[in-house]
Amino acid sequence: MDDKKNCAHATCTCFALPLQDYCCDACEEAALKEARGEKSMGKCQCLHADCGGEPEVSAETQGVAMASEALATP
Repeated sequence: MDDKKNCAHATCTCFALPLQDYCCDACEEAALKEARGEKSMGKCQCLHADCGGEPEVSAETQGVAMASEALATP
C-alpha cells in the first residue's frame, strides 16, 4: 500500500509529509493566505528539489562556504 499523497498546495509537486496535507510549513502558509483572498503564487516556493527548487543548504555547508569566501577576500 502506497501512503504517499501530493502536497495540498496547488502549485506544489512534492509529496506531503506523513499524516499531513502539506510538504512543509511554507506551502501550508501559502495555502492559508490564498484562502483568505491574498495573491496566489504562480510557482511553488517551498524550494524542495521535487519542485525544481534548490534543496535547503545545511548550516554546516553554509558555514564552510562563508569561511571560504572570507579567506578568499584580500
